[in-house]
Amino acid sequence: QHDGFKITIRGKKPADYSLKKAQLYVTSKNFWSAVSCRYGQWPVYLFQITMYPVQLCPAYMDPQTIKKGDTEFEVFLTLRRMIKNILSIAPQTMEVVITDSENILLRVNLDVTKLNQASGHNVLL
Repeated sequence: QHDGFKITIRGKKPADYSLKKAQLYVTSKNFWSAVSCRYGQWPVYLFQITMYPVQLCPAYMDPQTIKKGDTEFEVFLTLRRMIKNILSIAPQTMEVVITDSENILLRVNLDVTKLNQASGHNVLL
């Protein structure tokens, strides 16, 4: 049990595709502005040059759930309390992109208000 979010992502994919790694990007400039106002520009800059994009596998997402042979997938992305705290100061919506370095796996505008209300619950994308 965790006190963040468990986001379920369901989709279709080519049968010959398997996931080895995935990165999370937040492409909304207003998100980075809000985080910089709260935590300061220097910590955000250090995060962006050392830990960004966020490597999702295996800590936040199991790559084995998207494997060759399957044409549909269901993957769980676990966002822990730190992310929940950052989202609490985020703008109402923000664009999030998940890639595998070569392909965009998911591009979605997240409704942060709904995520914050769903704390501790599953969120389906």
